[in-house]
Amino acid sequence: MAENIIKAQKRTNLKKSKTKQLREEGMIPGNFYPKGGESQPIVVEKTNLFKSLDNDELLYEMELEGETTKCLIREIQWHPVSDEPLHVDIMGVAMDDTVKVNVPIITKGESIGVAEGGVLNQTKWDLTIKCTAGNIPGAIETDVTDLDVGESIAVGELEVGDVEIMDDPNISVVSVVEPTEVVTTEDVLEAAEELGEVGVVEEELEEGEELEEGEEAEEGEEAEEEEEGEEAEESEEEEEK
Repeated sequence: MAENIIKAQKRTNLKKSKTKQLREEGMIPGNFYPKGGESQPIVVEKTNLFKSLDNDELLYEMELEGETTKCLIREIQWHPVSDEPLHVDIMGVAMDDTVKVNVPIITKGESIGVAEGGVLNQTKWDLTIKCTAGNIPGAIETDVTDLDVGESIAVGELEVGDVEIMDDPNISVVSVVEPTEVVTTEDVLEAAEELGEVGVVEEELEEGEELEEGEEAEEGEEAEEEEEGEEAEESEEEEEK
């Protein structure tokens, strides 16, 4: 398990120039919202924040001025281009507080449909739930072993334990679909041969190629005619002079 402790310091200089300097030094400015208290400007080391995020749990401990408190990361603002963290909001909680969080959805097992040539298609990657802070799961796992081609698992079919799902129960989470086939010229000719129409298909394909070549030739002739016309006009202008 990765480090699950966020080490923060109080931030006193709130000028933009100082905030920019902090980011250049590998620090992330933010705010801490203690339970029942006023928000406090803080700063967190970027490496420490990343280690905390690389964890199976969503409930953290935060050390601030010698005190430790349970907390949740409420929001992280990211740079739209560099994808670097710009600001973090951390919320203090008690273990029996009811909170609403997003938890990742993870599939496990090898689907029988995939073994038969299907493709596993996951369309929902996280789930919004409501539960006590002490009961937040690190992730929601769903077993896809028995999932066959054409079958799917919806939000309402997930096993989530003692939490309340806030998402629409009818939304599809994962399914097994038929692989997409790419139709080639050889496939068309083989199908036509089975129907006894291979000659017709080949003729249509050749006509299509001839049409493209003919269009290119016509465009070339038109371009030559335009050039000849322009040269004739230039000659007439020179004679008049």
